[in-house]
Amino acid sequence: MAKRGRKPKGISIGDLSDEVRRDLDLAIESEGDESARSLFARFTLAQRGVGWASFAKYVSQKRREARGRRIEARIASNDDTRTEAELIAELRRRAYIEALAALQAGDAKLYEIVSTLSRVHDFDRLQMERAAEARAADKHEAWKKEVEKSIRSTLDDESNADKKSFTREDVYDMIDQVMRGA
Repeated sequence: MAKRGRKPKGISIGDLSDEVRRDLDLAIESEGDESARSLFARFTLAQRGVGWASFAKYVSQKRREARGRRIEARIASNDDTRTEAELIAELRRRAYIEALAALQAGDAKLYEIVSTLSRVHDFDRLQMERAAEARAADKHEAWKKEVEKSIRSTLDDESNADKKSFTREDVYDMIDQVMRGA
């Protein structure tokens, strides 16, 4: 034991022999369902002085990197012409699958998955707000066109009644009448 009853510091993954580390990295990056706990036990890392927390963090990082490389490879090999909505749906589906796999393998904590799902829902809400804003803008443009058409018809009616010149007050009165729906 070290001073004052503390345990000695463990070794890092980088301190393992090259052969053990290579085998460990292959096992971690494989698409198998082996959990981080079982890898820790299978490679007898506790006896080698590796701490569980640092190993769990290492496994999580390695698997995230491996998933990223696999997704990049799929995207690079997939040169079809899909719409943006189809690509977003595919990414969302893959994210759910990867999150579930990480959760089942013990590589992710539940709060991480909940946080990810929360971000997905925030993205969905943002998309809905953008769509609502676009619909509101379209509705406003249609309303403006109706108002302009109404003002033009009112002006035409007034000009046909032998009143060729309009004062500013006449135009404002017509606009007020149209705006009030009179």
